Order: sequence, then C-alpha cells, then structure tokens
Amino acid sequence: KQWYQRRVRGKRGNRDAVRALLTVKADPIYTVIASDEETKKLKTQINQCMVTNAGHLVSYLHTWDNCRELWDINKDAFIRRYERAKPLMSKFDADIARYSEVANNIQKEETVQTIQFVLLDCQPLKFALLQHCNEWQNKFTTLLSEMATNKLNDLTKFLQDNCEKLSKPPETLEELGDSLSLLEQLKTGQDE
Repeated sequence: KQWYQRRVRGKRGNRDAVRALLTVKADPIYTVIASDEETKKLKTQINQCMVTNAGHLVSYLHTWDNCRELWDINKDAFIRRYERAKPLMSKFDADIARYSEVANNIQKEETVQTIQFVLLDCQPLKFALLQHCNEWQNKFTTLLSEMATNKLNDLTKFLQDNCEKLSKPPETLEELGDSLSLLEQLKTGQDE
C-alpha cells in the first residue's frame, strides 16, 4: 500500500513539475539565438566570407569574357554584313579556322573549379560555348557554299547565253558583226 501511495504522489509530483515548466514564460529559442553574442560574431564572419567569395566568383566569371563575342553578336546580322562585303576565300578560311582555334582554347579550360568553399562546374558553359563555335563555323561554311553556288549558277547562265548567241548562224551582216564583237569580248575577257 505504501508503495502505491508513493507512486501516486510521485505521478502527481511529476504533473506539477510539468505544469510548472509549461507555465514558465521563456523567450522563444530564435530570440535567444539571435541575441547571443557568439552567434552574432559567427554570423558576421559568415557574411564577410560570403561577400569576399562573391567577389572571387565575379572575378572568375570575367575569365570567360574573352569568349563573349561568341554569344553577344547577332550571328545572322553579322553574316548578312559579311556577305555584302564579298570576302575572298582566304578570309572565309581564316574566319573558320579562328573559330576552330577558339573551340580548342575552350576545350583546354578546366571545367571544375573550387573557389574557397564553392565548387563550380562549368561543363554546361563550356558545352554551350563549343556549340556557339560550331554555329559560327556552320554559318560561314553555309554562306561560302551559297555564294559559290550563286557564282557557279551565274557562270553557267553566262556560258549558256553566249553559247546560244554564238551557235546561232548570223542571217544578216549586222548579226555577223554582233557575233564577232561578242566573240572578241569573250576572248579578251578570257585573257584577263
């Protein structure tokens, strides 16, 4: 019986202790943490590290600025201006080779960089830049192909027209003079 009475009193005592703890008005944990001096110091140090590292990350980002022309320039507008300039084949060759060299330089860049506590994976950026190089090369080769095709078509039409004119037997003295004049023009144009 005594054991039972102690047990019941003990339970009531526990209840009273729990009630006492629940009725105590303590500050919330976030307020206690926010007002702690050690926590404030740590927060200040973390903020300083974040600001410093942000500067390092921006500096690293500027290392890719030498590739900015790959994505900044409107490719179609540039190609239209390029076509109007009627460049020589050597210029096409140099420009296509330049983008091959840029692609090789991009391939040499490290893809994973650690800047203090940040691990940067630049593989997607590298892949996008290589795609831009391929686009530029394709634009130049397509333009070269179109210009060469147009010139060949013009030459074919020129040859067909003049062949028809020279193949037709002249019926008058005037037509004979025109045919001889055309033949002479073609011969002098061939010498040049």
